[in-house]
Order: sequence, then structure tokens, then C-alpha cells
Amino acid sequence: MSTMRVMFAAITAGIAITAGMLVGGSGLAHAAPDEDGFIAELQADGVPMQAGPQYALGVGYQVCGMLRNDASTDVVASHFTTLDTPWVAAEIAASQHNLCPDTLPKQGT
Repeated sequence: MSTMRVMFAAITAGIAITAGMLVGGSGLAHAAPDEDGFIAELQADGVPMQAGPQYALGVGYQVCGMLRNDASTDVVASHFTTLDTPWVAAEIAASQHNLCPDTLPKQGT
């Protein structure tokens, strides 16, 4: 094998290892978000999405971000005053069930 091929193989392997560490080695165990499940749960709960499902997803991810930064569900609910009040709890629950289940209380704690 030529020197160039060996160097290319070594660089490629190094990049692959680094990428694997960045993606999988963070120590954070986040389940993959289930965006379809999120929308389905909101629809099943009768939550109106006049601005569309993409807007609802954006709100859901904002909910997750706040919860991951240690905001309580009450603080999150008070932040979203533009949402129809009866639907705030459903939006938070659907977010936790489908987009960020890591924010749900752990069983037995």
C-alpha cells in the first residue's frame, strides 16, 4: 500500500473515531424523538394546531429545552401564555412522552 493510502486510511479512521465519540460518547442517554407520535398525541388529545404541526413541534422542542435546563412543568406552562390554556398540559405531556422522555420523573425516585 502506498504511503498516501496509509495516511488517508489513518486520517479516515481518526475522523470516524472522533465522530463516534462526539455522537455516542457524550454520556447523555436521549431517546430519538418521535415527532409523528408527538403530533398524534396532540391530535388524540384534541389540541388545535392552527399554526400547523411544524409550529407545534417547535413549541415541543422548546418545552424539552426548558425541562432539560431544570425548569419545572409549572414554570414551562407559565412561559407559554400564548398557547390556549387548556392545552398547555397536553403540549408538555406530549413533549415529554415523545420528544424528550429523559425529562420524565424516574421510576422509583
